[in-house]
Amino acid sequence: PSLFRDPSHEQLLYQEVQELLNLGAVEEVPQEFRGKGFYSRYFLVPKAKGGLRPILDLRNLNKYIVNLKFRVVSLATIIPSLDPGDWYAALDMKDAYFHISITPPHRRFLRFVVCKTHYQFTALPFGLCTAPRVFTKCMAVVAAFLRCQHIHVFPYLDDWLVR
Repeated sequence: PSLFRDPSHEQLLYQEVQELLNLGAVEEVPQEFRGKGFYSRYFLVPKAKGGLRPILDLRNLNKYIVNLKFRVVSLATIIPSLDPGDWYAALDMKDAYFHISITPPHRRFLRFVVCKTHYQFTALPFGLCTAPRVFTKCMAVVAAFLRCQHIHVFPYLDDWLVR
């Protein structure tokens, strides 16, 4: 993407930020902290099937983060655990990452500007290199609890199979 946003997208970005504010995923940066912290570009890119997708470009921030490896569950690892003849429900969590809060002192690293207003993420954003691992580790705790209740769950990021 180009360095500068398409000016025609500014209103669409503003609407997207309003939705994020309503979800509690972002907040305005207090006046005294504006211009401080780590700012990333926020822009829209076309989706494959039409429409636009907001992107917080965290590539520069990700350069400074140690990204630990973790085991990702795949369909190939799940299939041997499924019992033939059983029925499963597939669940897809909406806005899954936004259920994981960012501690207030770390929010200064997740800032961006739209329509001259400064914002910061209060919840785990897409694009942060550690987000899949953090989310997976948090959901592993939930899955372990459900398994103790004799509920068969197979989580894969924000998609789960449940029996």
